[in-house]
Parts: sequence; structure tokens; C-alpha cells
Amino acid sequence: MKRYGILLYALFSYLVGLGTLLYLLFWVYPWSRMPTTLDGSHPHSDPLFAFAVDVTLILLFGLRHSWGSNIVSSGGSPTQPVGRPTH
Repeated sequence: MKRYGILLYALFSYLVGLGTLLYLLFWVYPWSRMPTTLDGSHPHSDPLFAFAVDVTLILLFGLRHSWGSNIVSSGGSPTQPVGRPTH
């Protein structure tokens, strides 16, 4: 049963990653069904708002990677079955 849970988690993780990459691809190379594009304007064009979003994303990135390194350093290994799809 544990193996099926790991398999479902891995499939979900890879599908989320694939969806993210496809969204990035269609965001950079505009597609008519995308809500925003790289060249499109956004209603929140305020530089202060953009700075706040950037800082928030950087903090979330750092939090996620510091949390992940604690798991690996406490005995987990990225080569374990759940570690590969997570990273």
C-alpha cells in the first residue's frame, strides 16, 4: 500500500512540474488562451507591488529549500523513492 502512495505522489509531483513548465512556455510564447503573457500589461503595474511580490517569492523559495535541506540532513536521502519527485 505504501508503494502505491509513493507512486501516486510521484505522478502528481511530475504532473505539477510538467504543468508549470507548459504554463511558462505558453507565457513566454503567447497563446490566445493565456490570461496574461510576458508582453501583456497587468492591472497591478505598480513597482512597489512588483517588488513585494518578488520578495515574497524569494522568501518562499528560501523557506522551501531550507526546509527540504533539513529533511535531507536529518537522515533522509534524495535518492529515496519520495525524495526524487520532491526535488
